[in-house]
Amino acid sequence: MAKHKVYIEVEDRSPFGESVDPRVFEDVEHTSNYIPGYSDKISANDRRKQNHEPIEPLTHRFHWARCKDVRNVDADDGRRVQHWKQKRYQVANYDDVIAQGYNLKENDAIWKDPDGRARWGEHVLMIASAEVAAAHYKKVQDEADELQKEPEYMMENAVERFNRSKAAKRTGMRAGAFTEVEEQ
Repeated sequence: MAKHKVYIEVEDRSPFGESVDPRVFEDVEHTSNYIPGYSDKISANDRRKQNHEPIEPLTHRFHWARCKDVRNVDADDGRRVQHWKQKRYQVANYDDVIAQGYNLKENDAIWKDPDGRARWGEHVLMIASAEVAAAHYKKVQDEADELQKEPEYMMENAVERFNRSKAAKRTGMRAGAFTEVEEQ
């Protein structure tokens, strides 16, 4: 008797209903790590990119990095801060960020620590020039492009594309997974 694999597709259901208002996610002012002036530009550029409009170039990039090492709570800078410093990011000074025109005081979750750094909980604000951020962005994109050439990714992508296709919706069919078979 032949054994057959059965794939069961499980779909999570939200206890809060199925209708989601996308404006909730677009309201950047209600996120705890909101940087007035910078977060607005990022959101506006995302909308422009979706509408195939030219984006407004940024002069630098802010990034929140975990400041405390979870294994050593007394450590001043954690591994993530060091990671970003190796990528030529610098820890942002609270007063310098305000001097650049970003009113951090508008967001109560961001505060100035005794060393003068801009902090948000266990995170410290890092900053890089546009040139450094662009080089890092390109490197990450190139690595992602290489990863997408892997056979496993291509098969998973084919399953997802089929499940979103009109044919799958029309017939009620769903693909679950591929099984790799070695030829002998």
